[in-house]
Amino acid sequence: MGKMKMTEEHYNELYDMCADQHGNSDLAVIYDGYVWEGKSAMRFRWDIFWAIPIERRTPWTEKVYKYLNDDHIDSALKKIVKSLLTAQENA
Repeated sequence: MGKMKMTEEHYNELYDMCADQHGNSDLAVIYDGYVWEGKSAMRFRWDIFWAIPIERRTPWTEKVYKYLNDDHIDSALKKIVKSLLTAQENA
């Protein structure tokens, strides 16, 4: 994967929001359900994003949409989801 355009600070904030919201969920089982239903990996990533409470998500998006677009956010979400899944596998 190439270098992300998202700043490290904003990436860490997004990672923390995703981990806080989903760290105790069995993401592998949830992802398997998405696959079984024919939903895409992208849909899974963005549903994780949209599940972050709006009061946390909105201030973050207001900052990052000044210099990023959805493709950049999706690149970060790919890395975050992979990291969360790996952490759960190794727990």
